[in-house]
Amino acid sequence: MGGAEHVAHGLQLDHKWAMVSPLDLGLAQDVELLDAMNRLRKHQKGLSHLLPTEPSDPLLMTALLKFAQSQSRMYSSLMEAQLTALDHCLIKSPFEAILGLLVLSSTPSVSLGSTVDPYNCIERAFILARKHGLEGIVEESRAHWANLRETWLAETRRKVGLWYGIVHRAAWIDFFTSPTLTQRYIQTPLSVLPPTASFDELLSPLYSESILLDLLRPIGQALFALKHASCYHTGLHDKLTEATKAFEFGLALWMTGEEQNSTPLLILTALIIKPFMYLRITTEAVTNMPSPLSPEPRLKYLFDLGHDIIQTSQQVVQYLTSFVGTSTPLDLSGLPAFLQTLLLLPYAAISQADKVDRTSPYHQDGVTTSSSADVDLVTYRQILVDMTPSAQSALRRIDGLTPHACWQEYRDLGSNPDDVPNFESWDALWVSGALAASSQFWFPPDAQWSTTTH
Repeated sequence: MGGAEHVAHGLQLDHKWAMVSPLDLGLAQDVELLDAMNRLRKHQKGLSHLLPTEPSDPLLMTALLKFAQSQSRMYSSLMEAQLTALDHCLIKSPFEAILGLLVLSSTPSVSLGSTVDPYNCIERAFILARKHGLEGIVEESRAHWANLRETWLAETRRKVGLWYGIVHRAAWIDFFTSPTLTQRYIQTPLSVLPPTASFDELLSPLYSESILLDLLRPIGQALFALKHASCYHTGLHDKLTEATKAFEFGLALWMTGEEQNSTPLLILTALIIKPFMYLRITTEAVTNMPSPLSPEPRLKYLFDLGHDIIQTSQQVVQYLTSFVGTSTPLDLSGLPAFLQTLLLLPYAAISQADKVDRTSPYHQDGVTTSSSADVDLVTYRQILVDMTPSAQSALRRIDGLTPHACWQEYRDLGSNPDDVPNFESWDALWVSGALAASSQFWFPPDAQWSTTTH
């Protein structure tokens, strides 16, 4: 119990507030709660290892029901009431309440959009975890680190898993919402602790996730330095490029060396963050550079990033379509809200790049350099439709998008980079991809950039 809560409880100032079980309210039956727990086990295996056999906390029970029926207005209203009471009442089962916030933060959304952390749950979870001493559990467990798998340390192991579940979820939220892909400081990342044979199905995926977050951290630091520098110089851009190359190299090792300890959701996350990451870099490190900077140096980075966006988008499509028709198809309906949104990105990148590519002078005699040549975009589209009901309308909007007419013109060889119009990062998403994915470029990668027409 935290100090402020201790005082309020001692003065009996919290007696008017209480969270109420949805079972006691008659809003759900035991069988519905059991079904909700099974759905969480299916879609969020990491979280499922933290579940108690019989949940008793009203917040956790409501979060589970909300996860299973994300479009239920009844459970949405009940959850808002529970969260209001959470700030004032005495919590009888802190572990379960914190887990409930983590479950709620990972819940699918009613509609696709920019919501990354519904109800600001992770910040609430951090406050609650510190109130109840969960932050210090890592230091407490070090003396028994090699024996965490022992039965008598089961409760400690679950607390370590819950703490790092919160920490990692917070890191992803920072990564997705920060303009520069930065993450908050973690005092003791799980990756700096020695992996032991005591790591089980709970801690092994968390260890792999910690390594993945470590690989991303230098990119955020380099992009932050570039964006907030007092004046632009190419050395900062070069450091960002080096950081992305190091990430790609490290990720390749992570995929081959740690994949056996990673869930399909974590592997998918590792793949989908790449086109997102390159899109953000396209915006913050290219199109948003100070206006006195001429377009010439920006264009070179744009081509490279465009190639990265298309290539990484293809990897996502290939990964997900590879499960179709197998005995273990991936069900994406239980993905956290913003991950579902991000899965639209590869479809938009590839399909819109094709629209530019098909109007290019290189699309002749039935020969195409299409970005979708090596991927099954039709099957991928159906995967997205099956993922959530709101995907259908979003895909129709993407299909109706038309790249700006000027990009077909500047697609041609010999265009003068001085004449390139101001571009938005969203345009750059597919336009630069179409240019870089093609067998032809405006300029070869090693060309000397000048203001003369090539």
